Amino acid sequence: LLDYICIVGSRQTSADSHSLQLPELLRRYPPEDHSDFALPPDVVFFCQPEGCVTASYRRTSQRDTNSFVFALTEKDTSRVRYGICVNFYRAIERRTTGSEPEVRRRRQKCLTLVSFCIISHHPFFSSFRDCLQILRRMLSTVQNHNRDKRHKRDLIWTLLTT
Repeated sequence: LLDYICIVGSRQTSADSHSLQLPELLRRYPPEDHSDFALPPDVVFFCQPEGCVTASYRRTSQRDTNSFVFALTEKDTSRVRYGICVNFYRAIERRTTGSEPEVRRRRQKCLTLVSFCIISHHPFFSSFRDCLQILRRMLSTVQNHNRDKRHKRDLIWTLLTT
């Protein structure tokens, strides 16, 4: 049913309160290409065409989520694969440089754009979108539930992306 599931975002956050970075493929399932269809490396630009945004809480909200569909057409066979993408903002803590007491005071909470994407040759757009929304809600629930336990909160994200 699914060809690939991709997680797209940025591995490093900028020190700026509002920055734009090139999106990166953080994780893909399966990790190997299918023999009949290799995952195009530029799929990250389909998921985040305007780049990976890191912004302060004031500029955006964790509730800002959108979804969309795109099509990937193979040149040789004209076979179409559909991309169903859910973009949302994930809360992160950005540390600024300085001594340890200064770093503790300067920790900034911000949001970074993340994309969950399903690539499939089946056009089951709403069903796939629902699956990605459930995955997003699971991540958000774990983050919000373990708000005071930073290492546990980031554990699920680490498991998803490494």
